[in-house]
Amino acid sequence: MRTVGRTLLAFVTKDFLLEVSYRFATALALIEVASGLLIYFFIDRLFGQEVVGYLKPYGVGYFPYVLLGLALFSFMGTGISGLAAQVSWEQVMGTLEAILATPLRPRMLALGLSLWGVLYACGEMLGYLLLGAVFLGAPVGNANLLSVAVILVLAVVSFNSLGLLAASVIVIFKRGNPVAWIFQGVAGLLGGVYFPVEVLPDWLQSLSALIPVTYAVRGLQLAVYQGASLPALRGEILPLAFLAAVLLPLGLFSFAASIRQAKREGSLAHY
Repeated sequence: MRTVGRTLLAFVTKDFLLEVSYRFATALALIEVASGLLIYFFIDRLFGQEVVGYLKPYGVGYFPYVLLGLALFSFMGTGISGLAAQVSWEQVMGTLEAILATPLRPRMLALGLSLWGVLYACGEMLGYLLLGAVFLGAPVGNANLLSVAVILVLAVVSFNSLGLLAASVIVIFKRGNPVAWIFQGVAGLLGGVYFPVEVLPDWLQSLSALIPVTYAVRGLQLAVYQGASLPALRGEILPLAFLAAVLLPLGLFSFAASIRQAKREGSLAHY
């Protein structure tokens, strides 16, 4: 257990030092968060009343709704695209082969590569909520923190499991990330990130029930704005837990299989 802790700490420390070495990029990320929130804040001023009927279950207007959607989408972005980008970066730097020459197992590598992304997304979500609540008046004071934590844990497991599938494609094909492109595009359209899924036609609502972000967004909205308890959220938690339980072993198997194939072909260091 102590060895596992030291290994994960080494991954996080490496990624943290790399992140802070690019201060300008970090500053641009903060500006992007702030500007994105302002765009939706003023969209709410212009069109907010058009969708207020769809938002009655959450008891908020359009801007508070999309605030949580954007915050959760940062977890999805780091989970699906971030993990694949980490693997690609290790290939470009020539360190992936060296890492896998150690006794490190694929599942530990997957955890180590994804851990910083999760911590970064937590910080980004906190930034969204602070800016939205303190400066733009989003009503987050009624949040049920236990429900929020459970929803986020299940969402992170689901998103990073999809990220393992995307990383598997990178290990084998080196470039291109169709898994991330497909799932993030689908999630943005069908997952209720930017508007409630009830706005969609019935057949698209049926498709939205197949993706984890739909349950994560709805559960997070209810937990934060309505203070919903875990029993009240069972309609969101149970499907999200089921998807996480299915996707995690599938992602781990795919990632381990891609590494074995790359080792056989001698292509771990290629990019």
